[in-house]
Amino acid sequence: MNNNRRGESGTVPNRHERFKVMSNGWYFAVRDGKFEGPYANVLEAKKALNLYLRRMGIIRQAS
Repeated sequence: MNNNRRGESGTVPNRHERFKVMSNGWYFAVRDGKFEGPYANVLEAKKALNLYLRRMGIIRQAS
């Protein structure tokens, strides 16, 4: 399902899966087309992505 995200309008861009498993572990994709990792499992990759987004100022830490 392709829907605009909050604050977006117009044509919906192509979206790709954020997480990928490779031979040596789990990775998450960042905007420049690179992958961060490896992580032992998808849960660890999700935690690392959350930390990455907070560090980049994309999301705020919950109060």
